[in-house]
Amino acid sequence: CEIIDNGIGRKASAIIKNKKLDSYKSFATSANQKRVNLLNKSLDKKIQLEIVDILDKSKAISGTKVIIKINIT
Repeated sequence: CEIIDNGIGRKASAIIKNKKLDSYKSFATSANQKRVNLLNKSLDKKIQLEIVDILDKSKAISGTKVIIKINIT
């Protein structure tokens, strides 16, 4: 399964969040990794979670792709 977000990317997002005065912290990334880790404790064939930056033609970050690999055989 691939989830594609054509936003500003992880690096630019982190810079913006660091400039904010409040202490907002992203929940989704760590929550999803914890869920995968929990599932992998009971599965023989492990679920893989990968997060990659999407690059445009000029190699600038133009979004983020989350790849979830689940072996169903």
